Amino acid sequence: AADQVQALPPVVISVGETITAADEVQALPPAVISVGETFTATDGVQVLPQSLVTPTPTPTPAPRISRATVDRPDDSSEFQIHLIYALPSDGTDEELDTHGAIADSIEAIQIWFEEQTNGKRLRFDTFQGEYDISFIRFSEAEATFKNYGQGIGVRIEQLILEAGFDTNKIQAVFYDGGADGCGVSQIDSGNIAVIFIGQDFGCAFNPSQGQHYAGELGWGFVMVHEIFHNLGIVSDCSPNSKPGGHVDDDRFDLMASPNDTSGTIVIDAAHDDYFQASVNGCVDLADSAILVPPNPDSVLPDPWNFVELHPEECRPDESYESLRKRTLTTRVNIYNGSSQDLLGFF
Repeated sequence: AADQVQALPPVVISVGETITAADEVQALPPAVISVGETFTATDGVQVLPQSLVTPTPTPTPAPRISRATVDRPDDSSEFQIHLIYALPSDGTDEELDTHGAIADSIEAIQIWFEEQTNGKRLRFDTFQGEYDISFIRFSEAEATFKNYGQGIGVRIEQLILEAGFDTNKIQAVFYDGGADGCGVSQIDSGNIAVIFIGQDFGCAFNPSQGQHYAGELGWGFVMVHEIFHNLGIVSDCSPNSKPGGHVDDDRFDLMASPNDTSGTIVIDAAHDDYFQASVNGCVDLADSAILVPPNPDSVLPDPWNFVELHPEECRPDESYESLRKRTLTTRVNIYNGSSQDLLGFF
């Protein structure tokens, strides 16, 4: 210091680093910078008081992909999972579809998935080699969605289908709002999987809960859990199944509920329930057509299987129960949360 230079708590500025004066003019031997002026150290370490240093603003990253509000042309015609970033009408657009957050989450889970399945991946919808992520802003506010309670997933499914998204794909919806859970889907029926990334309690992806898989990687775990339900996992006939399509033999199992995210999550811990389990009559992920590469005898999940319909004679005096037993009956899920058997006549 020379000639009455005040000693101030220093911040070390390295050679080549840029700082900006914020509150007042500050003398720097051998330079003076004014409020708002940037200064770059060039020939040694410079010091400034902490209160006078403001970081140089970080520019907003450029979008990695363009936004699409429709499902773009597919790279593959095979059974696949389409990604959607959805917002309530009053939700803040974080641009998770274009800035890479959702794509990074899926790619991270794909790496984990390969490790768990000896090199298999899930077939996600791609457009020109990139994950195809559609954007939709619903016409209803977040509070309206929360008022649906346990029916929020059914309402989101209805809106997704009304928007014209392909029912021959699993629609994986990243809904940026809260709900009464972390995710929702229907076991062995429907083609919509929803996770609530705006949720503020102990989901696997919530950093405030100190979870092992906080953030975007946690999104992927919850989403794959819900997608497995769409595939019919876990079957009731699995040895360790519990109500709701879950298992109870290992707390670190992806399909445990609740599962423990303090350690490494695994797919079918003992390979005795839903992956390479070979349980007669039970859905096995190893046989699913959603895997890349698929097994030679891979199959579609039940909702996507087709059957041949045969003509049936109408018998006016026949009871409903008799007719139901001798004809093809399809279980139909109704948007109010109930379900019923449907008999079709042509």
